[in-house]
Amino acid sequence: MKIAAFSDVHSNLPALEAVLEDIATWGNDVQVVVAGDFINFGPFPSTILKLLRSLPRAVIITGNHEEYVLAQHHKIQQGPLPVPYRALFAPSVWSATNLSVEELEWLRQIPRQASLDGPDGSDVQIVHGSPRNQIEGLRQDLDETRLHDIFEGHVKPKRLWISGHIHRPTLHRWNNMTITSNGAVGMSLDNDVRASYLRAQWDETRQDWHVQHRRVIYLCT
Repeated sequence: MKIAAFSDVHSNLPALEAVLEDIATWGNDVQVVVAGDFINFGPFPSTILKLLRSLPRAVIITGNHEEYVLAQHHKIQQGPLPVPYRALFAPSVWSATNLSVEELEWLRQIPRQASLDGPDGSDVQIVHGSPRNQIEGLRQDLDETRLHDIFEGHVKPKRLWISGHIHRPTLHRWNNMTITSNGAVGMSLDNDVRASYLRAQWDETRQDWHVQHRRVIYLCT
């Protein structure tokens, strides 16, 4: 089983196109996973949605920024926004006004979390932040106490966790689980401006997940 997982595109179309081209070089049997925050901040929200929706079998979950956009659309429907409010939430207000009614309805249907059955009794859990909420990121500096706290009730051997939100690639091997964050496609925050995504493949010999973070150069036109 091969999984290509990414998140935090933030409407950066050239970055997403570059990542999808790189994923295509890995073969046509890849399960694509999108772990949220694919719109907001960038200039191409509608084009991003069209591209993601065209991906066959892709598993897509919402992130906190999709929820921000939907919240601003709801407020817009209630009447004119006060000037300070418009300034504070300008990116999500703009994104909301540049999506169609049908696209906004599609966003509302996206789940917050998803799962996949993996080989040999393994499974894959997909979250944007953590199992507990959208904005608790799975940072690299999490210690044993924090990991116990976050994953209480969610520990299962050979489980792969895929997440986003923190815009930095991370990897923990803990309690026979593989816990990852994809980095960011469109807005990296780790001093490497290239797009980042995750490749995970089941290793039959080791009976565990092999994980690689990929970096992809893209050009803004």
